[in-house]
Amino acid sequence: MYDFTGCECPVCHQLFRPDDDLVVCPDCGTPYHRACYEKAGRCVYSASHGPDFAWAPPHKAAAEAAHVCSVCGTENPAENRYCKNCGAPMSGQPEKRRPVAAHASGAAPQENAASKNSAAGKDASFDYSQLYRSATASPESSPFGANAYVAIDPNESMDGIPAAEWAAYIGPSSRIYLMIFKQMEVLRHKISFSFSAMLFGPFYYIYRKAWKPALFFGLLACLTRVPMFLSVLQITDSALTAGLSAVLLENLQRAAGMINYALMFVSGMYGFYLYKKSAAEQIRRIQQQYPDTQKRSYVLNAQGGTSIGAVIALFLGFMALIYIGMFLFMGPNVNALVSALGYPL
Repeated sequence: MYDFTGCECPVCHQLFRPDDDLVVCPDCGTPYHRACYEKAGRCVYSASHGPDFAWAPPHKAAAEAAHVCSVCGTENPAENRYCKNCGAPMSGQPEKRRPVAAHASGAAPQENAASKNSAAGKDASFDYSQLYRSATASPESSPFGANAYVAIDPNESMDGIPAAEWAAYIGPSSRIYLMIFKQMEVLRHKISFSFSAMLFGPFYYIYRKAWKPALFFGLLACLTRVPMFLSVLQITDSALTAGLSAVLLENLQRAAGMINYALMFVSGMYGFYLYKKSAAEQIRRIQQQYPDTQKRSYVLNAQGGTSIGAVIALFLGFMALIYIGMFLFMGPNVNALVSALGYPL
């Protein structure tokens, strides 16, 4: 929420302290001590209320010159495209806040009797969302907050893309990914080990919506299962394996196993790089389609992030492919396969 500390109450003319119980006028945003507002019974500026009137702190002129973030209220250099504190896109001028009565401590907004009477005649479409976002926005929730351990300015670029847009697209764990991407850029290398990419292979890339590496490693994973599939067909006396020897199939399975381990190693070593490359392509595409910074931020959040649904769909599709293939091409000797698996009929 906006910090009114140091501003003056228009009724008692005392400066607000951090522990004061405050409310704000729902029409113009003027702050009051709760007791003062209830004593006055209305906003002292009620005669001036209108679409062009809004309360501004005493330092408004200086704040506008310093380029104030409309979300968290942090002053930024005029050239910043994104807030250095919360990473929100910066507009040319601070947005007008549309406040509601709320505790200065950040508690949920409460509507007292005076607020109800003042708001009763307002249009039902009155937008409280901006103040709510301002009140609930926390620096700690951003990868660029004061307590963030990623020493990255949201206005600096990686691969020509602002860090704030990287964070918007990455979504969960953006702090970790930004730190790793920055390290890769500083050291100028593509290798940065990802245990998740090594262990889960194509499922990791699907989860992160990195479609190209997911397709690449997914197809290679299917190919490494071909020798095992042929062995199953041979055990069941399928005609497709009539010319293949058991020794050949065994050697193919060993080679496929080695290739599979090599793929896991490569996926782990280059997992972050491949995801970074895929994400950069998607972000640039969105930048071209949405030149407006605010809209682009929403689209980055919507099209980026993660997808557990895609992981489940890939797993079910992979299993269906295996079992349908076995059902279609398996030979007549099913009992031999069951016995080979250790469950004789």
